[in-house]
Parts: sequence; structure tokens; C-alpha cells
Amino acid sequence: MRRHAAVIFLIALVLAVAGGANAYRLIEHRKWNLGTEYRSRFAVRNVRGSIEVIGWDRDEIEISATIRIRAASRNKAQKIYGNIEFEVGREPGDVSIRALMPKYRKDSMAGEGNTTVWIDYTVRVPYLTDLDLRSITGNIGVMQVGGGFHIESERGSIDMLSRGGEGVLKSRNGDLGCELAFLLPGGKLLMKTSCGDVFLGIPAETSALLQARTRSGRVRIRLDMTEVKKRKRKTIQGVLGGGDGKIVLESVSGDVTVGAL
Repeated sequence: MRRHAAVIFLIALVLAVAGGANAYRLIEHRKWNLGTEYRSRFAVRNVRGSIEVIGWDRDEIEISATIRIRAASRNKAQKIYGNIEFEVGREPGDVSIRALMPKYRKDSMAGEGNTTVWIDYTVRVPYLTDLDLRSITGNIGVMQVGGGFHIESERGSIDMLSRGGEGVLKSRNGDLGCELAFLLPGGKLLMKTSCGDVFLGIPAETSALLQARTRSGRVRIRLDMTEVKKRKRKTIQGVLGGGDGKIVLESVSGDVTVGAL
């Protein structure tokens, strides 16, 4: 009986692998150039795919989207692509984009592989831009952007090299990394992940109340604190500088590390 079940499993596995190898892959590109004000907000919602945002010295936002479709045939892939619509929002001081995805039926295991659609965004924004980035499945990266930010990925890592500001970084399953040039006076920073490591790099002269904790991992603070209120292997609370702002770092399963820039 076990041998019979093993044979069936191997046959199904071979069919699935063969189907995946024969699946058609379509790659298409879209691009938008949108003028904006000196200080603006940019928002993107993504279901599956990466988001990369890079700061530059222009008063415009450039959005590039790479659409990758894997389907059983060329016709099916092209049909799915033809039904994808991008909703671009443009209001004074506010630019947003999201893809409206068509509903499609996944192929059976014994067919030619599951249909998948990925959209990867590469975006250039003015240096001083507030960010609202959300992805369900995909990594998020930010470089050389300063301002307020709220960045979340359900399943993916977040890596941020910020020119300064305050905000929130969250992931349900992924590492969080942030190098913050400065925390706004009285500003707040929250970095929280359920499964992953948390790393924060900040200037030694940062002024904030600091709370860092993990349930399964270690907490390491590699810069001097004015006052240590609580120190354990999995929890550290203390004061940086005058304690004007607030920094909260949390991981359920992973290490939490703070270092000086």
C-alpha cells in the first residue's frame, strides 16, 4: 500500500515538474512619469512582487512596473496581461498606484503548472517624499528618501537606507533593516516583525526612549545609552541622549540589534 502511494506521488511530482518546465512565461514593462510638488506623498499597493523606491533630485515621480506572468500557454498569459489595469492616483501632493488584477483559474497539478502573476515596481521620487508602501508577498527596498514612512510586507523583508524622518516598518515574515540618518525631534520609529531579525543603525547622538525586545533571539545595543532602565537577554529599555523621541523594536522570532552609524 505504501509502495503504491509512493508511486502515485512520484508520478504526480514528475507531471508537476514537467508542466512547470513547459509553462509559458511573459514579461512586459510599463512606465509613468508624473510631475509632483516639492513635498509629496507616494503610495503603492502590491499583491505579489517587489517594491524598490529610490530618491533623486527631480520634482517628478517615475514609476516602472515589470509584469511577469507564468501560465499554461502564450494565449492565456497574453489574455491575463490584457486584463491587468493600473489605477494611478494623482492629486496635489499625493501620487499612488495599484494594479487591478483579473481573476484567473489556477491550473491543476497534473496540468501545465499554476498560473502566477508578479509585478515588480521600481520607483524614483524626490528626496523629500512621504512613503506609504504595502506588499502582501515581496521584498521592499528604499534608498535615499527622507520623510515620514509607513512600510509593510506580509511575507517579505524590508531594507531601508533613509535620509532621515520617522515612521513604521512591519513584516509578518521577513527581516527588517533600517539605517536612519536622523530621527526627527520628538519623532517615533516602530520596527516590528513576527519572524525575522531587526537591525537599526542610527547616529550616536540620537535622542529617544528605546525599547527593544524579542521572544526568541537576542537583543544587542551597540551604542551608549544615557540611562538603562531594564536589561535582560531578550529585553532592553533605556534612554538615548535626552530621550525626546521614541524607538520601539520588536521581533517574535529573531535577533534585535541597534548600532551607531
